[in-house]
Amino acid sequence: MTGASRLLTRIERIALGFTWKVFVGTLLVVLVTTVLLERQVGTMLAERRMASIQQRIVDDAMVTSSALRDAMASGDVARLRELVRGMGEHLEDRRLTVIAADGKVLADTHEDPALMERHADRPEIKAPGTFQERYSTTLSREMMYYAVPLESGGRKLGSLRVALSMDDIGRDVDDVRSAFRTGALMALGVGLVLAVVFARRIARPLRDITDFVAAVGQGEYGRRIAITTHDELGSLAGALNDMTDQLVGRALRIAAEVSQKSAILAAMDEGVLAVDAEEHVVLANDAAVSLLNADPSIPGGRRLAELTRAPEILELAESCLHDGRRAQAELSVPGPRGGRILQVTAGPVRDDDGEMAMVVFVLHDLTEVRRLEKVRRDFVANVSHELKTPLTSMRGFLEAVVDDPDMPKETRVKFLDKVSQGTARLGSIVADLLELARIEAEQGRFLREPLFLDDLAMACVARNQAEAEMRRVRLVRHDPPVPVAVRGDERALVTAINNLLTNAIKYSPEGGHVDVRTSADERGAWIAVSDDGPGIAKHEQERIFERFYRVDKDRSRALGGTGLGLSIVKNVVLGHGGEVSVESELGRGSTFRIRLPRAPRDEGEAPGGVAPAGDDAGSSGGSEPGDDGAGGGSDSRGADDGASGGHPEAS
Repeated sequence: MTGASRLLTRIERIALGFTWKVFVGTLLVVLVTTVLLERQVGTMLAERRMASIQQRIVDDAMVTSSALRDAMASGDVARLRELVRGMGEHLEDRRLTVIAADGKVLADTHEDPALMERHADRPEIKAPGTFQERYSTTLSREMMYYAVPLESGGRKLGSLRVALSMDDIGRDVDDVRSAFRTGALMALGVGLVLAVVFARRIARPLRDITDFVAAVGQGEYGRRIAITTHDELGSLAGALNDMTDQLVGRALRIAAEVSQKSAILAAMDEGVLAVDAEEHVVLANDAAVSLLNADPSIPGGRRLAELTRAPEILELAESCLHDGRRAQAELSVPGPRGGRILQVTAGPVRDDDGEMAMVVFVLHDLTEVRRLEKVRRDFVANVSHELKTPLTSMRGFLEAVVDDPDMPKETRVKFLDKVSQGTARLGSIVADLLELARIEAEQGRFLREPLFLDDLAMACVARNQAEAEMRRVRLVRHDPPVPVAVRGDERALVTAINNLLTNAIKYSPEGGHVDVRTSADERGAWIAVSDDGPGIAKHEQERIFERFYRVDKDRSRALGGTGLGLSIVKNVVLGHGGEVSVESELGRGSTFRIRLPRAPRDEGEAPGGVAPAGDDAGSSGGSEPGDDGAGGGSDSRGADDGASGGHPEAS
């Protein structure tokens, strides 16, 4: 989970739970406050209510005692009882009892005094002026009692007792507590409503912040939070806006750097591969995947052993991770066309704590270098061999002539003729080597003159006509319907075409024929040379353009070939941006084709053109019925190349 995702999740949780947290918090505060107030204030109010009731009892006792003192002093019990009953009607819930000094009940608002026992031993009578709570057997309930003495002239006449049911007192106290609770609940309801309102007002900016973070996380970097308050949430919104501006700048810089590095890695010919300390692939550019012949879907989190099975790379990774030192190895990777030869350099990378973080591999493709080294070695060996053979022969013949002054003339002439042939062969080899060196040196710097390919073919055919007639080979040229224009170096192109014609004539049997076709299509300008020679085996067709490579070495030397002609052809064609190919089948002859880029039509070629060589459209110049011009329908012959242009054997 990214930092933005974690921040978003956290803000969402805050925003979603904030209202409930405020609501529950307020509920708890109000409930605790209500309970505490109920216990403290309710008790205080109840005590005050009790004190108020007791004060009323005292007041009632004092007022009533004053009203009854005269009747008590006169001894008029009937009047006393009448007064007590009258007062009882006004006092309602309070009970009045008049008790004589000896404890006899004289009057009572609730009972018949004659039925009541003496009260001399009652606690309130014994201790007047105090409140007593006890169970009344007369009324069968808990009562609160208060008594005051009735005196006249300093003489105690009896006592007046005022009683009140504890149930009535409890109801009064409960009424007070109930009223308080009702008020507290109303306050709780109002408080919760206000809490929800304020919580939503506070949560709304948090939801805005949540939406903002989600939008930024999805790439909407232009979005900002509207700051509507100047409190902590406003400061938070401002800080998030500033943070977003900084993140956008950093993200753009990082994206640019990543893009540049990705472009650099993608453009590199060298492979770059990085694995972490657990040998998981962290990075692999396209070149590394290609060089290792790996599956492109593997890099990224997979193990190195899944990317390549090359033991050298796995050993380099383990060695670097273990020793922390650079290492290098050269290895062969199997693949098409013999695979690749790679030079692998592994370098350790440490983190800030000095611990091994990863290993970076750099892969260099040495396949072409090693191939060129082999070509160079083979070329030196072949040149040495090709030069040594005629030199050895010439030296032997000359030593024989020098050592035998009496040698017969016929023999001497024969030996000197062999020396002359060897000299001519050395001249041919040296001439071809010089021509090849010149072409390679000028490759990419050939002249780009407007030329007609069919004119070049006609000149080369005329040049080799005498050689063809001498070998009894019919040389046939097929002219295209319209001229085929190219841009190139006339001398180099003539050399290439001449070498193909020379080889075709040399390898065609007596009575055979060599076809020369020029044509053009959307792909370019074509010239094809076909013969009736012995053909070239499939496995040798890829090598016939190598220097000094011959399919039939003995026959090639017998025909005067140097083994360099086709190499010259290939270098000339490649230097003109074209390509050369061969089609051949053993016993059915060969066809060599050269394709060159066409020149613009305003340089002489009319619109249109003909199909590439091999199609009989437009064939001419001595072709016979049934002659397909392809040398028996197949291509290629022994790769023994003829001499280069200007050499006697090529004319």
